[in-house]
Amino acid sequence: MTAIVYTGAQLVAKLNEQFPATAWPAPVVANNVYCAPTRAWVERDFATYYFRLLAARDDLRWAKRGNQCEHFAFRALLEAVDLFGKMEATGIPAEAESLAVAAIKYHRADGPWHEINLWYVDGQWEPWEPQTQRFVALTLGEIATVQQAVLL
Repeated sequence: MTAIVYTGAQLVAKLNEQFPATAWPAPVVANNVYCAPTRAWVERDFATYYFRLLAARDDLRWAKRGNQCEHFAFRALLEAVDLFGKMEATGIPAEAESLAVAAIKYHRADGPWHEINLWYVDGQWEPWEPQTQRFVALTLGEIATVQQAVLL
């Protein structure tokens, strides 16, 4: 993966610009330098890895307890960071400490609160549904409700 690095402050600024409700509470930022993946890496490499991991754990389906949307989103976030840490350094800048992926909570247009991931791709935060391993589009109303971003 050939990637670009960003500081935590740059990622949070863009997060707050795209999703103004994330300003409260403030996003959790655990590192100083993040590696932004390519869309192809997320769609091809990480999605395949994550699907196989969920299948091996028999966690492909939503469950009321133990595998809710929150668990999918946080598991994907942690697994992405873990996979990034195990990748060969080819194309990854040496100063990168973590991967530019976040977990967010938002109010879906059809009613309930939901948790998904955001990937920082091509200078924008792109919503990604970990339960289907696909990028999704949020409505303007949903964008206005995004909150509780966690960026590790």
